[in-house]
Amino acid sequence: SGDSTNRASGAVQVSNQDGSDIDHLRTLPYEPIERFGDAVAFGEGFLAVGIVSADAGATDSAGAVQIYETQAGEWVATDRLFSPAPQPGSYFAFKLSASGDTLAVGERSTSQIHIYDKSTGSWGRRATLNSANGNTMSFALSGDTLAIGDRGNDDIDIDAGSVSVYRKNSSWVLEQTFSAADLVAQDGFGASVALNGDTLVVGSPGADGVAGDAGAAYRFTRSGSTWSESQKIAPGALAENGAFGSSTSFDGTTIAVGAPGLLGDDGSTYFFDSAGTLQASFVGAS
Repeated sequence: SGDSTNRASGAVQVSNQDGSDIDHLRTLPYEPIERFGDAVAFGEGFLAVGIVSADAGATDSAGAVQIYETQAGEWVATDRLFSPAPQPGSYFAFKLSASGDTLAVGERSTSQIHIYDKSTGSWGRRATLNSANGNTMSFALSGDTLAIGDRGNDDIDIDAGSVSVYRKNSSWVLEQTFSAADLVAQDGFGASVALNGDTLVVGSPGADGVAGDAGAAYRFTRSGSTWSESQKIAPGALAENGAFGSSTSFDGTTIAVGAPGLLGDDGSTYFFDSAGTLQASFVGAS
C-alpha cells in the first residue's frame, strides 16, 4: 500500500531485548528505491545499516553503509561509508558483520570484503580482501578474526564449499583455508558461518548425511593459528531437503542453526550448547 514511488526505500526498527521500540530509522533525506536495511550489524557503540542501491557521489546505485551512534539516548546518523571504487549496481553493503569498532562490508559484484574501523577516531577503510565469489559468500567477524565462507568453492568437488580465515596482526593476512573432512559435491559448506573467539560454526545445507540435502553444521576450534574440525552437527530428526545449516549463529554459549526446508518449508531452528549438544528446537508457524 502507499505511494508506489517509495517502494523498496526501506527502514530499520531498533528495539530493546524485551521487544519495546527504541527508534525507527530510515535514510535521510528520504530516497525511494534505496533498499535501506538490506543488512544490519551492531558494533561497539554503533549500528551499521546497508543501503545497497544508494548513490555514491555521481555513481548511481553503488551502495553505501549508514553509521548510527547513540547521542543523548537517540540513534543519530554520523557517517556514511562507500566502496573505494564505486560501481553502479555493485551491491556494496549487501552483507555486514561487526565486532568491537570494526566493520566488514561485502561487495557482491567485486567479490570483495572491505574492512573499516574507527581506530584513529574516525571511520576509515583498513583493508580489502579478495576471497569468495560474491554470489556465494558469507562472512563473520569476531575480534581480530574474519571467517569467509564460499559455498560454491570447487576445490574438493563442484559446489562442495570451503572457508578461509583471516587474522589481523599489523595487517589482515590469510590464516588458513579449509573444508570439512567428508564433503562431496553440492554440500554447500560455507553457506553460513558464525564465529566467536576461537570457535567457528559452518553451515553445509546441501549435506546428505541423514537424508538428501538434509544439511549439517560443523564446529571448528583454533589452537594457535591452526583450525581443526571438532564436531559434525546433524540431528537425527532432519529430513530430506531440510537445508539445516542455511543460517548459523553463535554467541559463545549457544549455537543456533536454521533449517528452512523442514516441515513443508515452515522451517525449524535448532539450539545447541557450545559443545554441540542439542538443547531445544522450534518450528515455524504453519
